Formats: sequence, C-alpha cells, structure tokens
Amino acid sequence: MDDDYAIEKLNNRGNGKNYGMEITLERFWNDQFYFLTTLSLFQSKYLPSDGVWRNTRFNTNSSFTLATGKEWSLHGKRSSSIATDLKVLYSGGPRVTPIDLPKSIAQKKQVVDNNRIYEDQLAAFFRVDFQIEWKTQYQKRTGTVILGVQNLFNRKNPISQSFDAATNQIKYNYLLGLIPVLGYKVDL
Repeated sequence: MDDDYAIEKLNNRGNGKNYGMEITLERFWNDQFYFLTTLSLFQSKYLPSDGVWRNTRFNTNSSFTLATGKEWSLHGKRSSSIATDLKVLYSGGPRVTPIDLPKSIAQKKQVVDNNRIYEDQLAAFFRVDFQIEWKTQYQKRTGTVILGVQNLFNRKNPISQSFDAATNQIKYNYLLGLIPVLGYKVDL
C-alpha cells in the first residue's frame, strides 16, 4: 500500500532485493566553478507470499542528476559576486499497478489488476532548475538575493494514476509545474 493506511491484516514474510551501479563525476569548487553529476542504474524487486518477484513502487530503473554553477566577482565599493546554478534531474517513471478500465467502468470505481502489481511505468520524470544569486559582503555578514525557477520548462511529471468515474477515463496526477523562487539570505 502507498499513500494510505492498511485496512487489512498484513504479514512480514516477503523478501526484497535491490542492486545496481552508480557513477559520480565531481569537479570541486575551483576557479569559481563546480560540477557534480551522478548516474544510477538499478533494479528494486520484492517477493511477496505468492512467490512471484515483482517490481517495487520505486523501481524507476534509472536516475540522473547534474548540478553545476559558476560565480563571477564584481568590483566595486563592496566585495560582491553574481552566480548562476543549474540543476537537471531525470528519473525513470514511477511504477503503477494497471487499472482494469472495462471493470472500472462497469463497477463505476477504480479496479486494478492485482495479478500485475507495479508492472506499468509512468512517463519519466524530468526537471530543470535555474538560479541566479547576487552576493554582497558587508562588514560582519553576507547578503544574498536569489532569483530562480524550479521546473523551468513547466514539464508535467506524472506521479500516479486513478480512474475518473465521471469521464470513464484514467487520469494522471502530476507534480508541481513551474515554481518561481525569490529570496534573500543573510549569513552571519
């Protein structure tokens, strides 16, 4: 069960296995530039009491992250700088149990195919975040103005699906779209 409470008696007799590989490349902060990227390829399976190995809800099979940034020093009355940061996130889509559409329409409620638990996979997750910072050094503190955007391309990333009895169709629930970020930070 996910996102809900169990309303039936459960047992803890199953097994699980997770395996894969991860590659990370990193360039530490040098010359006011940094770079970090990670690629993970993996399998996440479980064996319930029926003896059939299945995907877990979280078996997206892959995950990729890239974070990079650059800072430029500004010359003026106070020591200050402008910086940009870029983050790219990709992950295989979340696993879902297929909805039996004909049965759902007939019963006017969601009916899933419990013989195919977590066999289907929704579209992959992809998001790009971008941020600009302006830092100013004062005598005993640093002030930073932050302007950015999360999900820069406003991509609709599906997280789950459900049956809509009003339209007799499967509908998808999505993570948040474009999110503007505006902030001010003080470091003492």
